[in-house]
Amino acid sequence: MTRMIAFFLVAGIGIILRWVFVGEFELYQLLLASAFLIVSPIFLQINRVQRNKDTSYIPEPPTGAWSTSIKERWLTGEKKLYHDHQLVATYKREYQNIIQMATADLMNGSGLWHLELHFQFQNGRSYKVIGKESWRGDARHPILEGNTVVGEIVTVAKTKHAVKRLETNHLFIGDQSFEFRAKTTSSVIGIYKGEQCVGQVSAQHNGVRTLDLKPGHVTEAEESLLLIGWIVFSYRFKK
Repeated sequence: MTRMIAFFLVAGIGIILRWVFVGEFELYQLLLASAFLIVSPIFLQINRVQRNKDTSYIPEPPTGAWSTSIKERWLTGEKKLYHDHQLVATYKREYQNIIQMATADLMNGSGLWHLELHFQFQNGRSYKVIGKESWRGDARHPILEGNTVVGEIVTVAKTKHAVKRLETNHLFIGDQSFEFRAKTTSSVIGIYKGEQCVGQVSAQHNGVRTLDLKPGHVTEAEESLLLIGWIVFSYRFKK
């Protein structure tokens, strides 16, 4: 929606400058520019419909996997994370102000800028992830429980990753680290501990994502933060 409004403003400024400096004004140009403004509420409504589908998501018959619905990534609606049919956590995006929200929508990829996610687990524990981005594409996402940093998600823009068309995040939990890795042309996310694949995220129908973890490779203490790492990756890279 914000991008449509921005297009209208740019086109409007161009029309005004042409009138001021050239002395020419074409009404049809203004009408064409107004089309951007007219369709912007349609894009907003599409986002709202997708958000509501995420909020009302209930998994299909049990598969033993973790699952969530991520059709919409810009608005602040609550989403749900399940293991089989059991609700494990809810999470939602937050913004500090309307400027951050507009910037996130305006940029190419709403998960790249001002990404702040709040997680509330059913066991009573809550976490907050705050994104710290750079123009080079690097980003650091501290994971906070209260005021304590309990983990960190790091994205490093590397030339070799671009050549190989790889998207990667690293999750650091104490002295342990996990890597989330996906091809830019694939919706499948591999989760690695060292060189061993310990889990895989797959895209299902209608925005649903499922995670299968190999037993015995992730401790109970690491599990919640690994789930957070997965969600952050999905927001950042639209997976």
